[in-house]
Amino acid sequence: MPTESVSLGREPLAQVGLEALEKQLTRISDFVEPVCDHSDVEDIHQMRVATRRLRTMAHLLETTPAFRLKRVQRLRKQLQPLADRLGGVRDLDILLETLAEYEHSIEAVDESSETNSTLREDIEQRREKALKRLRKTLRLPKTQRMLDHPDKIAKGLIAHDQSARQMLVRHVAGGALWSRYEAILRFEAEVDGASEASQLHPLRIACKHLRYALELFSDDDDPCAQSLLSTLKEVQTHLGDLQDSVFAIALLDHLGDDHPDDALLAGFHADQETRQTSLLKHFTPLWENISGAPYRRDLATFIAAL
Repeated sequence: MPTESVSLGREPLAQVGLEALEKQLTRISDFVEPVCDHSDVEDIHQMRVATRRLRTMAHLLETTPAFRLKRVQRLRKQLQPLADRLGGVRDLDILLETLAEYEHSIEAVDESSETNSTLREDIEQRREKALKRLRKTLRLPKTQRMLDHPDKIAKGLIAHDQSARQMLVRHVAGGALWSRYEAILRFEAEVDGASEASQLHPLRIACKHLRYALELFSDDDDPCAQSLLSTLKEVQTHLGDLQDSVFAIALLDHLGDDHPDDALLAGFHADQETRQTSLLKHFTPLWENISGAPYRRDLATFIAAL
């Protein structure tokens, strides 16, 4: 049972939002040089996470009087191509990691197994093309202007109206959090009747919205928030693995048309289908963790403490 919340409720919304947006913008900016000069998987992952956090938090804040709607919307729009490019590389990175695990598993069973498959080479070529598109986006003048001065960009998003600046976190956080939780609960019918993994992808997005809202309105030392976030992350990770399998199977289907006799491709495809079925089957307990009365009570406790 989470202990008493460490509330940010009486903090100025403009200040809390400003610090959050500037932090994520700065984090994206910090990874520009490493991503443009190298192809490290973790750098790309961290830049993608920061971009997702920034866009999701900005979407919440733009609806409040403390922030300038059109400017925040413009920032989110400017970040969309970058988010798309990062997602394209990240999907292939995960696929390559999963393929390596599969190759290791079949080698463990049969050390003499050899294949003439071009599957890894094909995926790596796609990854290289996706990385070039990402780097091109990062080098665009408009992208550089946005990331060269994150503090200036973030400050320009705050409303000029003094009364709006006096708005506190507690004035908006409760409704923002509970509405995002209700958006998750509305997937109950889809979870009960889900026969396709792709049906649950929108639920993953809804979990992301609640997760980043909780991060925005809570302190890192808040045990109540951390308990709520831990459950959310577990659900989101499972749904992320499920979506990774959807991407893998779709790409392998496409590549299979060009390589119908590729034994490694066929085996990896079957492995991903088995994995997807298992992930779908074992999602129910996680759904009960996030949709059940204990989670609702803990979220209500957190909101009440704001």
